[in-house]
Amino acid sequence: MNCKGILVVEDDVDIRKQLVRALKDEGYTTVHVAGNGVEAFKILENLSDDEIPGCIILDLMMPEMDGIVFMDTIEKLHKDRYGKIKIIVATAKGSPINPEKIPNAVERIQKPFDLDELYSVVELHCGKPC
Repeated sequence: MNCKGILVVEDDVDIRKQLVRALKDEGYTTVHVAGNGVEAFKILENLSDDEIPGCIILDLMMPEMDGIVFMDTIEKLHKDRYGKIKIIVATAKGSPINPEKIPNAVERIQKPFDLDELYSVVELHCGKPC
């Protein structure tokens, strides 16, 4: 079985730690973390083709490079290498999100996270833990 990692891109340190802990507790062994889109691209650039994550859990509101710019950059400049990564957008409850702004996202989950929903969405798009 070819296990793909997960990249968590979230600027809130507490939420980032909570997500990583939850994913590792569920059995996902390779979880990369970044505080914004710039850091996320640095991580992606340093991974081999075999190490590219299967999915990204992406916050939209972040400093330096927000989630929307991150997705646009993948679409416009890096589609060949990163275009197959499934993007799960994580938004604060009640945040108005225009679906047209996130056309590349496969799913949207709300913060604070319901762990059962998180695990279900991640398994659906990233595969079972391994």
